[in-house]
Amino acid sequence: MWKFVERACVVLGVFFAGGCFYVEWAPHAGWWLPTPSASAPTAGAEMHVSMTTWVLGAFYILGVALLLTGATMAFVRLQVARVAQKDKTPAVVVERDTLLGDAVAYMVTGKFDRNAAWENEVGAISGMGAALEEFHQAARDGKLHVWGMPKMWGVHDPIPADYWSSHSVNFMALFREQADVETDGSPEPHYHDIRVSRAEFEKLRPR
Repeated sequence: MWKFVERACVVLGVFFAGGCFYVEWAPHAGWWLPTPSASAPTAGAEMHVSMTTWVLGAFYILGVALLLTGATMAFVRLQVARVAQKDKTPAVVVERDTLLGDAVAYMVTGKFDRNAAWENEVGAISGMGAALEEFHQAARDGKLHVWGMPKMWGVHDPIPADYWSSHSVNFMALFREQADVETDGSPEPHYHDIRVSRAEFEKLRPR
């Protein structure tokens, strides 16, 4: 129904505005000329011309209004469709379900398995190193949720994004069971057993 009214406004707007414009301006442009009258114009004839001009003007305004209405309806319809499409996009479920080493290996190999990186030792050294730096930046930018244990035992706490401005994970720690934050000169806490969300890494590096 909405589309029908929208298109009807456009069609009628073109008909009224275009028709009135043509009738009013075609003689001036020389597209066609009105049939000349043999007698001198009378007051009644002049009044008739004046009324015709007013009527044409009214229909022209009506046509323009219909065109604007149709355009506005089309704009609103497209905006509603865009919002509806955005709402259909599945949300990323963020869970603390992946070891950091496995997640970084996924960035290089496409597999959530840190041991898969050693299938190509040269690629592991260069690719995993670059992927680790990408992780540090993404975590600092707040694009990734990261968890870690502030001590060697206990629960995993969320690690704030600004933590990664002064802390980092050692490259070799990626291949251990638990990847820990380096302790060299950086302030405490130094988190242990860094965990991340598999879904967020899949979004960061879609395959």
